Amino acid sequence: MLKADRTARILAHITEAGSADVHELAGLLQVSPATVRRDLQELHEQGLLHRTRGGAVTGAVNLELPLRHKHGTRQAEKRRIALAADRLVPDGSVVGLTGGTTTSELARVLAERGGITIVTNAVNIAADLIVRPDVRLVVGGGGGGGPEFS
Repeated sequence: MLKADRTARILAHITEAGSADVHELAGLLQVSPATVRRDLQELHEQGLLHRTRGGAVTGAVNLELPLRHKHGTRQAEKRRIALAADRLVPDGSVVGLTGGTTTSELARVLAERGGITIVTNAVNIAADLIVRPDVRLVVGGGGGGGPEFS
């Protein structure tokens, strides 16, 4: 099993259960406890979970899997949702998108089609679309004095 898959499964398990111990995770992943310990330490250093003696907990660090770890999960389903949503958007529309992995997939599908305006506050979506000449991109920012658009 690839390390990225292992860490994603660790995060998913701990997020769902609230905590897990090293031996439980080793059995789940079919790897050695030493491998799990290294993975937990790395995830702790990234701020994705709290390392405890013998395991890890979510604590207040993050109740939702971070975007970079969720991106690859259920990708086929996200693509189907995005394609279905795309059929509902008329040409020339203005579409508002918040952050999330499914909305990121929708942004990619809409960008492939072109001819629309996407308004977003999600940095990852903006970064994906900034290089798309067929999409008008509006990114909402903020600085305490109200919305700013560029």
